[in-house]
Amino acid sequence: MKRIVRLTESDLARIVRRVIKEQEETPNQEIPKVAGGPLTGPMVVRNPDAEAEFGQTIEFKFRGIKNSGSAPMTVKRILPMNSNMTIDINKEFPFTLQPGETFDFTAKQNLVKNGTATQNMDINGVVEYEQRILIETDGKKAKYVVFCRQKLFFFDGNR
Repeated sequence: MKRIVRLTESDLARIVRRVIKEQEETPNQEIPKVAGGPLTGPMVVRNPDAEAEFGQTIEFKFRGIKNSGSAPMTVKRILPMNSNMTIDINKEFPFTLQPGETFDFTAKQNLVKNGTATQNMDINGVVEYEQRILIETDGKKAKYVVFCRQKLFFFDGNR
């Protein structure tokens, strides 16, 4: 035989409050991860105009790139987006940047005839050099692009 239970409004309100309180006390929900970043600092490094020769290596020094957020972030890798460029950094990938912490790196471009960096040379031997570097993170923004720029003058007669 079924029992019929009658509840007053106050009984029902008390039961609802108890259920809500028990759900709040249950730690089954994960706390959302706070992402670090953004990265700030020099996003474009421009060297002064210069004469250049094939086989020469030019350098672009990025100094003081900073985690400007309030949470740590991991820099997964730094990738040059052209051939014959290498990245010099005194850290092992991946590395963690604490809030307010900075890092430096140097991009070194070897100037090779008909390479990615010199393929837009005009008939006078002038190259408006602009190359990109990708910085991958686990922060609020997953990918940052920084730029290397320089006006190169090739006068070696090997155009």
